[in-house]
Amino acid sequence: MTAAGRSSSSASNRHRREGHGSLPGDSSNAGSGPTTREEVGVELTEPTLTRIIHETVTDGSRSRHGYFAQFVARARSRNLQPGHEVVEARWFPDLPKDMAFRDDYLEDFAKISKGTSF
Repeated sequence: MTAAGRSSSSASNRHRREGHGSLPGDSSNAGSGPTTREEVGVELTEPTLTRIIHETVTDGSRSRHGYFAQFVARARSRNLQPGHEVVEARWFPDLPKDMAFRDDYLEDFAKISKGTSF
């Protein structure tokens, strides 16, 4: 999510144990996960679905398919209020270098700054 050219990320207790963060509202079960407002206290406006990514993970004998819906949105405020499952939430001046799907988000932000719609 962005506010005044900044991006936000949060890390829940589960993700912190696994050594990585996630975007607020991120859920592998779309529609059943917590909202960005519940996770970090920020209300979003103008959410736009930019892409749906299909991933297949396999151990050689079994495969598991997952879908990730990627959105961009505007934040109504910059005041982060992490929920009880979030151990850290902060604004970044730029997207973190090790962020999952970083190149996709950079492409989407470039389209938005040019006024291109999806």
